Amino acid sequence: MQGFDVPIRKAGMLARVLVASLATALSSAAMAQSDYPNQPIRLIVPFSPGGGTDLGARLLANDLEQVFGVSVVVENLPGAGSQLGLTELANAKPDGYTIGAVNQPALDTIILSPERQATFDIDSFDYIINHVSEPIIIAVRPDSPYETLKDLVAEVAARPGELRVATSGLLTPEHLAQLQLEQVARSRLRIAHFNGAAESMTQFRAGRTDIAFTTASFLEGLKPLAILSRERSNALPDLPTAVEQGFPDLVMVSTRGFAAPAGLPEDVLATLRDAFAQVAQSESHQLKAAESGLSVEIVVGEEYEAFARSNFESARPLVELAQQQRN
Repeated sequence: MQGFDVPIRKAGMLARVLVASLATALSSAAMAQSDYPNQPIRLIVPFSPGGGTDLGARLLANDLEQVFGVSVVVENLPGAGSQLGLTELANAKPDGYTIGAVNQPALDTIILSPERQATFDIDSFDYIINHVSEPIIIAVRPDSPYETLKDLVAEVAARPGELRVATSGLLTPEHLAQLQLEQVARSRLRIAHFNGAAESMTQFRAGRTDIAFTTASFLEGLKPLAILSRERSNALPDLPTAVEQGFPDLVMVSTRGFAAPAGLPEDVLATLRDAFAQVAQSESHQLKAAESGLSVEIVVGEEYEAFARSNFESARPLVELAQQQRN
């Protein structure tokens, strides 16, 4: 089964080349070809204020205002795990004046889950840029007997249905990563769903679960065994990936990007992609993002569209497996 950030090595390398040229593309001469934008731009964040997606969107919005010369107004539309805001985005007029944050695998699981009855699909958006990538990390407590990921996989295989894990919610990245581990070990975990990462990590730290599927911000005091990205993280260079430990199918990265309703005029879409790339690649934005704990991973334009579609297809068998387990 494909991992969740399959294109990111090639796309990330290519994006760095692309962005170098895109950074100068948004010149005054290019802007003069069109009067876009000539009014405020609405940027939908389908989550509550204060979270990582909201923070990244607001950092970008401030700098985009300087590039465009118009206001970029962040509007939080939380609800149904981002479905409310994504529905609003998909149904907006495709004129470049409504854009929005798109997180995967949240987008994918909403579309793929029949009970969600989504009115949009993967083709409902024009993809602008991936901004942040946050890999899932498998960790245990410091006194755990497991020293490597191989130790843990062997234990899961030997004790089907015994080892306990918690998620931040059904079909969240943590849950999908747990389903991947079950497939790798050809065994089952005891999975419990909670309301948010903080609550699931509280259960783990209290000893009520055995393995943490988490992110870098929750690692303090834990013993990480593997990061579920294709390549090591610059922020955690000593933490090996599951891939390099012999588990190529253990790849789960939560990504945060930006998109618009499908059907934008080509020149408007190109202007948006160029502007986002220019801002996201700037030294000042990179510094502000790092200070805010955001791991910027830029994938632009058509490369980002291919990346998003590949992630969607990678999510499909995991959502199907989750549904089978619930029936």
